[in-house]
Amino acid sequence: MERLICAKFVDDYLILPSTGARKGASINDKSFNLLVEMIKKNSKIPAQLKTLLRKIGVDIGIAENMKDIFYPINEPNLGFGYVSYEITEQCNYNCKHCVLGLKRSPDLLSTEDKKNIIKKIKDAGCIYLRITGGEPLIAEDFDEIYLYAHSLGFILTIQTNGSLLSKKKYKELFKEHPPYKIILSMYGATQQSYESLTGVTGSFDKFISSINLLNNLNLSRKVNIIVTKYNENELDKMVRIASSMGFSYFIYEKMTPTFQGNSRPLGLATKNCLVLDSIKTSKVERGNYGISDGRFFNCKAGETFFHVNSSGRASPCQSIRDLNVNLLENHVGILKHLSEKVHYYLERQDFCKNCSFIKDCKTCPPTLNLFQKAGYLPFYICKNYGVQLL
Repeated sequence: MERLICAKFVDDYLILPSTGARKGASINDKSFNLLVEMIKKNSKIPAQLKTLLRKIGVDIGIAENMKDIFYPINEPNLGFGYVSYEITEQCNYNCKHCVLGLKRSPDLLSTEDKKNIIKKIKDAGCIYLRITGGEPLIAEDFDEIYLYAHSLGFILTIQTNGSLLSKKKYKELFKEHPPYKIILSMYGATQQSYESLTGVTGSFDKFISSINLLNNLNLSRKVNIIVTKYNENELDKMVRIASSMGFSYFIYEKMTPTFQGNSRPLGLATKNCLVLDSIKTSKVERGNYGISDGRFFNCKAGETFFHVNSSGRASPCQSIRDLNVNLLENHVGILKHLSEKVHYYLERQDFCKNCSFIKDCKTCPPTLNLFQKAGYLPFYICKNYGVQLL
């Protein structure tokens, strides 16, 4: 039987299955407060709730009490809803485009430290937890960390290169305790293109094995298609592979510098970086951003979501790493510092404010800052100053 999450998410009060967040129910604040008290008291499941759960496709079987079907309630709650946690920077691939760069920080945190961070993430009000890396499955304590997060009632997404999914312990882990979604990275449709980017012989075969495995396990899955000069002529084929296996997908066609501002990944960019326009399909996900009063709107970095790196430091997002707090060593309330300061990082720079393209600009200020650090602005980042050395 699938357990449920009852939580406040931004301005909504929700009942969500932990592995099926696309189906759920929105309730009013009065009903939410009543449910919270009933869960705390482990009351009998009322008939009205059983009816509601049937409507959203949730079978509670023979369960009788509230704690049989609900995870613990989020308390305290700082208003955050989503977090990405980089549990390790280590990886078994040598991808040339990696935004973490060539120098990876060693894993210094203990398993208990990581659990402490996850508990604070829960206390911050987060429902959605994306575990990433590096390659998260390479962490020796991944399974223990995953099970702990699962027990707290997160809607869990795992972002992985897929190379280790065929290990028996992971097949059993995800079968018995399924995540909401597993996201794979696709670096090519052929062995040559794929391994030109990863730098690891045999990585393409492991990717094919991983998509077959996820298909057989019937887990919710998605592919991030990374388009580079090595595979730009294979984009149609990569899309067909994803579609034929029932994967949704997101196309990344634009290279970015490392988070340290190194321009090395930019050398992998496609010839025109506009290949996405040739793909006409409803399954392609695209962002919807713009400018409002000098600030990049629709971005809630540091307000409703944040990022935690492998050393336990929290920042508004992966790109805004200069603004950070030590979540491991402080009370969860330290996260309020991000909300108070993040607007400085989301404001447009002076040279942007009189730009004729500003109303349609989709480049967020933190990303622009990374390119400035790298000393190069390609046209797909800035139409006004594009391809101009800084």
